[in-house]
Amino acid sequence: MRKEGMTKQALSSMAYFFLRMAFAKENYPESVLEELQWVVDDLLSEDPDDGLLEAVREEFVEGDYLHTPDSFPAAAFPYTTFQEMLMKHYQYHFDETQPLVNKLSAMHYYNGRPLVVLVKRSGVAYAEAAQYLHDKYSWELARPYTTKTCDQKDKDAYNVFTEKEMSSIPEWEVASYAETEGRQYCVTRLQLGMADLYVTDWIGCQILRKWYHDRPLYIVMTDAADGVLIKRMMEHGSTDTEAITCVHYERAALHTVTADVTIQVDEMSVEDLGETIKLLFKKTVNSHTDPQHAYLDLYIHDIKWDTSDDDYDPDEDDELDLPETVTVFDRFRVADYKNEDGSINEHALSDDVSDWLSNEYGFCHGGFQMQILG
Repeated sequence: MRKEGMTKQALSSMAYFFLRMAFAKENYPESVLEELQWVVDDLLSEDPDDGLLEAVREEFVEGDYLHTPDSFPAAAFPYTTFQEMLMKHYQYHFDETQPLVNKLSAMHYYNGRPLVVLVKRSGVAYAEAAQYLHDKYSWELARPYTTKTCDQKDKDAYNVFTEKEMSSIPEWEVASYAETEGRQYCVTRLQLGMADLYVTDWIGCQILRKWYHDRPLYIVMTDAADGVLIKRMMEHGSTDTEAITCVHYERAALHTVTADVTIQVDEMSVEDLGETIKLLFKKTVNSHTDPQHAYLDLYIHDIKWDTSDDDYDPDEDDELDLPETVTVFDRFRVADYKNEDGSINEHALSDDVSDWLSNEYGFCHGGFQMQILG
């Protein structure tokens, strides 16, 4: 056991030096490079030492290789740079090194958490909801590369590249790629591996479903009445004809996307949409498979609080903040409201929600709207 431990320690040490050399952070004499050959051989074997692999992975994570690059493309694609150094300094071929690059990539990219993919929809404040999750909960957003000319709003959502820079992205680093009206769009495995949320259109979502397998995907779509979507688009500059055409086209196109959840956003604010995405995702990640522990996901809105009660003193309760909307995910069990045909007894559920609102907030109300999410 002591010998095995020493071997792993030696491998880890050699891996450290090798990584430093490979990324040109330090220079070593030829004698050291020759000694490192056995580290390379072990890395490229069919069953490389676990300690060595972990040391290499840790070097990527703890070094600055996976952070915002100062140069392109070397720092942007560390595993590719690693592969190029193996080929340059040790004369290995691409086919020999690619399995190792894939293994190291998978070790870093897969963190056990699904990637939230929010599908764009005209008339829905999806970008604002994504920014809300970033600002309030520090969700990392994947910002795709594009060759299009971006205004200030788009610059917050994209990394602008020249066509030359775009063409230098290695093919095996690409998670999704599309061309529209002569403009190129690309998101890499590294970007998605480090992100919590990725916003894309329905085409990009389908491409990810087919080609991206580093992490599970949690697909979120939004929906609203056509009139609501059209009105919002016109408020942002679209003509009546443009808005109607776009809404009808997208409704047909989005029917081809299989989502994990679709959120009705007719009455939702940006904050409500962000909170709903977060809570639905959290529940999915931590979900219990026992149906006796499954809860209904409820979005309660348009609550008409009755503050005319004698107990209400405007002077004492001037800071009272009764919510107009409430999301509830852990209160009402599915089993308690399930009919024999599998549907939900919404009448009984509404009665219980009504009682809960009054008990929870201490005030009666004159009605509310309720939506079952998911």
